[in-house]
Amino acid sequence: YGKKDKNLTNDSIIRIALEEYDVNLTKKDLEEMRKNYNHLVFFYKYLL
Repeated sequence: YGKKDKNLTNDSIIRIALEEYDVNLTKKDLEEMRKNYNHLVFFYKYLL
C-alpha cells in the first residue's frame, strides 16, 4: 500500500480489512481502537 501508518484513513483501513482479510470494521471500531493505542498499533502491523 506504500503509505506510512499515520497516513491511512479510516476508509482505507476499513476497505483493506474487508478486501484483504474479510474483516468488516466500522468507524466506531476504529475509534475504540484509537482509544487503546497499543491495540491500534498491533492492528496496523497486522494489516501491513
